[in-house]
Amino acid sequence: MKVFFRGMLEVAIEAAIAGGKVLSSYYKEHCEQGLTFGQNHLGDLFSKADTETQKIINRIILKSCPDAEIVGEEISRKGNGSKWYVDPLDGTNNFKNKIPDFCISIGVEMDGQMIAGVIYHPILNDIYRAELNKGAYLNRNRIQVNSLDLQNGFVGMLSYIQGIRAKHKIQMIKELAKVTRFINTRGSTALELARVASGSLVGYVADNFKSWDIAAGVLLVKEAGGIISDQYGQPLAPDSCVLVAGNKNHSKLVDITKVAYDGYAGG
Repeated sequence: MKVFFRGMLEVAIEAAIAGGKVLSSYYKEHCEQGLTFGQNHLGDLFSKADTETQKIINRIILKSCPDAEIVGEEISRKGNGSKWYVDPLDGTNNFKNKIPDFCISIGVEMDGQMIAGVIYHPILNDIYRAELNKGAYLNRNRIQVNSLDLQNGFVGMLSYIQGIRAKHKIQMIKELAKVTRFINTRGSTALELARVASGSLVGYVADNFKSWDIAAGVLLVKEAGGIISDQYGQPLAPDSCVLVAGNKNHSKLVDITKVAYDGYAGG
């Protein structure tokens, strides 16, 4: 193993920025000429922007950590060292529809514990980063969750409303309407978790997510003083299908999710 805690964060930042240059270039190409989109092995939307971005990210990770395991949305790799969760393009539907709100997310795990996370918004050149027990930052500024209650803050939700989860999401909106005036749906789980960490959102609820969607964001929220749980207020488990992120009023959001998402098992 060539690098440890702080070195891994630096590698993740380098990889995210390099990947961001590739992603931004493809976004410009897509806006001007259009890219072709298909479905990957998971049935998710993708284009060459995803795969080419992850290739450069993987290259930088493996240069410093040649024994790393990479769990990626597009490209994975077995290893026996640190474990890297890579989403080269979170917010693909935004990207496809020429909405400049998407990101790269990289989380690093050692011995079963997340130790570093980076979420990079290449259009805004914003880097959200966190290290275990060292706080969370947006660029050079330390960030914290806000202290607003549900009534006065924005609550974010994953925007996808198809399939089994549609009825749960509709119920979620009905319940939220009783306690808040603002619901935010912007299409990138990683960025929404970063926005909880930075105080832009009072809370966020995601369903049917993958490990690479949330790895970095969960650490960011925790290091910013926030709380993460499943829909029942229990710690996230490998088979959890709902994520609830919030500030000190997290339990109020859980009061809603445990009703809206009761019995939800993914899909």
